[in-house]
Amino acid sequence: IMKNLLDAPTSIVDHGRMKFGSWSGYPGEANLLDAVKPYRVRIPRFLKRMRLKEWRALQAGDETWFLFAVLYDAKFMSMASVDLWNRRSKTKLGFRRIFPLSRFIMSRSLEFSETHADRGTDHLSLRIDPEASYIGLHARSAPSKAAPEDLRLDLRFGFSPGDANPVSVCMPLGENRGIYSTKVLLPCSGTLSVDGEIHRFDPASATGAFDDHKGYYP
Repeated sequence: IMKNLLDAPTSIVDHGRMKFGSWSGYPGEANLLDAVKPYRVRIPRFLKRMRLKEWRALQAGDETWFLFAVLYDAKFMSMASVDLWNRRSKTKLGFRRIFPLSRFIMSRSLEFSETHADRGTDHLSLRIDPEASYIGLHARSAPSKAAPEDLRLDLRFGFSPGDANPVSVCMPLGENRGIYSTKVLLPCSGTLSVDGEIHRFDPASATGAFDDHKGYYP
């Protein structure tokens, strides 16, 4: 299937029109704000931005742990969330922080960028560094009444051409309105510390999945 896909375009929107399709690799720019009339009437750019939902998410796991982390921007609210599931003990850990209005700046490309959120003792950051060929995920959460565990997460996902084989799509929700997503499987390494007990993720057995997403939903 991958061999039959065309190369990703240099931009999702060209001269105001969205390009729909599926491609190998990731586009140069996911410039959805440049779309002309994604809804039935022409609206100013700041209203288009308010309608555009965006997130960057990472999943990872091995035989012991599964985790899902996301930085989500719905514009009227934002969320930073980390969920961890221990497959052996059947226990769930993590935290979720909700912020009013738009909290993050999601770049239009998968070039170098860093997105992070801090609230109280909780921290989540996602760093994309193509030149160094990795995506970094860092999270920490000090003990609290809602989450009594002390969590420290420091993961690195290989992002070199030899490690990653991304697929991108832009799917229509209207005549000139749609959603874009790039997904890619990545080798995962790093550590998870729970109350000082350290678990190491070995890239020989641990796999990650990255999702970059923007969409004009109904």
